[in-house]
Amino acid sequence: MIRFRDVRHTYAMLALESWMPVMILAARLGHSTPALTLNVYSHAKPAKDRAEAARVAAGLD
Repeated sequence: MIRFRDVRHTYAMLALESWMPVMILAARLGHSTPALTLNVYSHAKPAKDRAEAARVAAGLD
């Protein structure tokens, strides 16, 4: 069974991975601040960091 919370979490993770600005995502999720959004979804950051590092490295080739 898929819970609403699971759908919300998936949406937030996909939004962060597709570079949605945190301020916009926080507003859409109803969070009081972008910092709260980053605190809740901070575990998404390592994948985003790796993707950004790969993008920069590709530009150096």
